[in-house]
Amino acid sequence: MIKIFNKKNLILILFISLFLVVNIGKIEAQDNDEVFKDVKLPSNVAELVKSFSYMSYDIVVINNGQKEQETTIEYDHLGKETIDNVETDKVSFIVADSQNNDMPAEMIFWFDGTEVKKMEIDGQTIPAQMAGIMGENLLGAIFSPFYSLSEYNIDELSKMGQVTHSKEKFGGENIDVTTIVVENIPDYEIEYGVVKIGKYQGVSFVLSYNYVSSEENLEI
Repeated sequence: MIKIFNKKNLILILFISLFLVVNIGKIEAQDNDEVFKDVKLPSNVAELVKSFSYMSYDIVVINNGQKEQETTIEYDHLGKETIDNVETDKVSFIVADSQNNDMPAEMIFWFDGTEVKKMEIDGQTIPAQMAGIMGENLLGAIFSPFYSLSEYNIDELSKMGQVTHSKEKFGGENIDVTTIVVENIPDYEIEYGVVKIGKYQGVSFVLSYNYVSSEENLEI
């Protein structure tokens, strides 16, 4: 049986909402296999730049009933820029956290693929010898929701629950939405879970997910 999530690496995320900048186009009918097997879930900057020009997502961390993190991260691809004769992707991340101030408020990266060629944090340029290590640590935090979601096998999850299709308003457009609801799956320690996947212009992406553990006082 395919494992849906890795409990050890699970990050407590209550809600993730992705807002995409896309062109207006025809919305096509959904196909389960196509939706579940082709979900865009970028795990590094190169994949993020390739898939999305803009995205905003919320992370809320609940531990034993106490909120530990409430963060909004806004990603924006600012275009191409040449650094040291290398064409790079200029990317910004703006972070707002109501619970703590550990993360910088604004980060700008210049990437050659996944390699950091230049980095600014809150307007201060970071020396090249430090940019790689600092960038890796910061990006690990930024990409934590995607790492957590990648632990799920959404196709396998859909076979264990109820799958419905609908149209929902998103980013000013009515898009196709597939909703998977599962209940009482002891093998995966799931009491209740919901995953919502949107599809627009042939791109499938996770809109949100909610998970209630049957073993711990844990909601994601």
